[in-house]
Amino acid sequence: MGAYVSLEGRIEQTKDGYYDALARSSVGWGDGTNDYAPIVTYLLGCIVACYRTLDERLALAGTRGATKADRVWAVFQKRLGKITKDDIRNECPDVSVRTIERALADLSRRGLIRKVDAGPATGYVRVSKS
Repeated sequence: MGAYVSLEGRIEQTKDGYYDALARSSVGWGDGTNDYAPIVTYLLGCIVACYRTLDERLALAGTRGATKADRVWAVFQKRLGKITKDDIRNECPDVSVRTIERALADLSRRGLIRKVDAGPATGYVRVSKS
């Protein structure tokens, strides 16, 4: 899980809960009467959340017969609005940046997506076929 989803990032996102659990687990530390349950429960919850995120991200990876380019296109089919390369990397963590770039170029050439913005803000949107 750690190769694709950041446990540290999850803790950072929920740091108020972390500090609360740490404080509750620290009561009585000096005399050995503290309770480890709050911090252990918090950390286990973070681990479960990370595995759920990983499961969502890898759901496309298990699609039988789908090429990596097909999986890049599937990101556009399930999401609306601007999609960046980072968004695609998060959805398809096992697909290389080079493969994503090739898929984006092909989808653009075929008129299925179009590039928006430039530089660090570069993204792509799906072209509606009305």
